[in-house]
Amino acid sequence: MGPKPSGLKPQLAREGLPASGSVAPPAHRPQSTSVQRKTTAGMRSEPHPRQSGAGNRANRARVIQPYFTISKGSVYRNSPSTVGKLYNLVGTIAFAPQSINFAGQEKAKTGSFLNPQDQKRANIRSNSQPALRISDDYQMAIEESDLENRQPKCFFAARGVITHANAELQRTNSQFELFTTNETIEIYVPWNRQKYILNKIVPRRSRTTSMRRYTMLASQTCNEFAKELTGVGNADTDLKPIYANQRNNQLPSKSLYEDIQVIIAQLVAKAMNTEDANAPTFNRRGIVSDKEYNEMSSNEVARREADAVNEIARKYVEALKRRGNQNVLRSIGINEYAAPGIGDSFVTKTVYDTDMVSTDVTDLLTNRTFTPTWSYHFGGVVAKSGNDVVTMENYARGEEDKALTGKPPAKEDPRWYFQMYGLKHASQSFHRAQVATGGFANPMTFALRNPQRRAANQVAPIIPQPQPTPPRFTRGQVATASALLTLIASVVLKRYGLI
Repeated sequence: MGPKPSGLKPQLAREGLPASGSVAPPAHRPQSTSVQRKTTAGMRSEPHPRQSGAGNRANRARVIQPYFTISKGSVYRNSPSTVGKLYNLVGTIAFAPQSINFAGQEKAKTGSFLNPQDQKRANIRSNSQPALRISDDYQMAIEESDLENRQPKCFFAARGVITHANAELQRTNSQFELFTTNETIEIYVPWNRQKYILNKIVPRRSRTTSMRRYTMLASQTCNEFAKELTGVGNADTDLKPIYANQRNNQLPSKSLYEDIQVIIAQLVAKAMNTEDANAPTFNRRGIVSDKEYNEMSSNEVARREADAVNEIARKYVEALKRRGNQNVLRSIGINEYAAPGIGDSFVTKTVYDTDMVSTDVTDLLTNRTFTPTWSYHFGGVVAKSGNDVVTMENYARGEEDKALTGKPPAKEDPRWYFQMYGLKHASQSFHRAQVATGGFANPMTFALRNPQRRAANQVAPIIPQPQPTPPRFTRGQVATASALLTLIASVVLKRYGLI
């Protein structure tokens, strides 16, 4: 039995809307790895996931490289005359022709990402030489952004990556597809002497030839946006969780609406021995009996339910503090190990409940009590290459717009944006990004999928961009190159009077 209908119980943004007084998700600054130049015969400073040769044969452990960031100082407009020297002195560099615009929407002085002069458009501004976030296999790139004041409106990818992405989006009946423009950037990787040509990518509505670039309208709230991207009728009830081990019949196959984050939290606690292994599976309807339900007030029922959820939250957080918890999370495929495919979605939810009096929740890891900005946040995946994904997202922007428009938020607007996350490194995960916002209590992240997605044999085959094989160097070649670099550096320093 659920709580008695009242209409008085505060709802924690049940439909993806922010709580009163909330603002946009706070900035997240994920840790990135700057690529360094090759220094020895073995790539110690930059292990590449597809490096071949005796040092990377099948019987050796595969080294997984995180996505990394090219700094502003290594992004050039057209190829400079010093490219030969740059090959030796810079880890990874990017050249962007003068015509390329790295488009992003920026927060105006009003606090909104809407254009102050035209409130039907996002506040688009170009960045001529931004820092770039690059996927681990050099097949995707996006402007580096913490999303607080600037949000990317495009990204760059190899044509084969987008061919595959669109085929996967078709499988889910997504309302979006990716359009490949003729604008390109070139990523130069000195250690393998290869050049990767990536095209600028923008979204458009599927099954249409109209091209609106950055003005395309889409749902504003994150759950409605995810509904359109994943091709379901209702993101809260129709999307189903996907796990690392789909054969584990203890994991709930219910919808997001049915407390699955609480059920999974309880399973984690059982696996880490912070919950009795024989405890009955959480069921909100079984917390109070029919007799109690009829005798108790609505607030008492809500309080009893909240107490049951929060006790599981306590045991879940205690489990997260224990050694070995990562093995449990990895085996389920949650939090840092959530790995949705193209056309699927991330979702982060709070594992806590409130009664009908208070809207405050408590993050038990930090002992912080607050009124949450969000009860959940979705991020739909539109592209994947290597161990990295690009999401397309939006969120409820009512508070953000209040000073500008003074009106309720529009159902649709043009402020969707892209972001890149890593699937193999915890610091770059969607989960860590949401935790860093401080908007969730005892958060849990998992992947969701449209159960009606079509079989893979009904879509176009993957057409990957060929991967280069890194050259092998002898010790003598390495020693010669090192001596030559030292000599060049000495000449340059003397030329400018630095030594």
